[in-house]
Amino acid sequence: EPFLSQQQINDNVAAALKEGFSVHVHAIGDKAQQSILDAFEANKKINPQLARVIAHNQVFEPQGVQKFAAMKDNLFLQTTPNWTVVNEKDETKTKIGQNAYNHQYLLGQAAREGVAVTFGSDYPANTFDAVNPFSQMYHAIKRGQPNAGYLPPTEAAMTLDQSLRAYTINGAKQLGISDITGSLEKGKSADFIIVDTDIGSVGLEKLKDTKVLATYFKGEKVY
Repeated sequence: EPFLSQQQINDNVAAALKEGFSVHVHAIGDKAQQSILDAFEANKKINPQLARVIAHNQVFEPQGVQKFAAMKDNLFLQTTPNWTVVNEKDETKTKIGQNAYNHQYLLGQAAREGVAVTFGSDYPANTFDAVNPFSQMYHAIKRGQPNAGYLPPTEAAMTLDQSLRAYTINGAKQLGISDITGSLEKGKSADFIIVDTDIGSVGLEKLKDTKVLATYFKGEKVY
């Protein structure tokens, strides 16, 4: 049972936005996602330049993708791709039913609708491997292969380009700093890494083993 009514949730979101705060909410189940999406819709005219973020997004409510798409100008879907790996000991299917089980982490569908998907590690709650962005991109793409050991549907997989954006420009937009970082452009901060392989042409299985050779921040080598 919810602790707050929908009106109370709407009011809390409105209060934060009016004070100039972006709103970041965690939603695991479909009812939670529905409630927050509805609260964002109810307050879409308040400081529209501020980011609205929903993290995790495991089970999508039936109209979830469409609602994200309708608010894609300032709404961000944040998640961690390795959660889509099937755990044989997981009892989720028996607890939530087949329909909801097939409606989890609809990242690819949202990305194709123009929704800004962003990736995070959820560390330290998640495994240390989740901190590695190349491993996470691997999972996001690999999910599209049938019988690869990932949650359905396969169309929820993301492309390499979408996954790169989830770690770069989309993350910068979510933080409100895309004018200074998140992409390599004239006038922006020279924040970038050098890796040991061409991730655009290397095979998927090698993508997750990509190593960072150097890290630059504001044009200075820091690692």
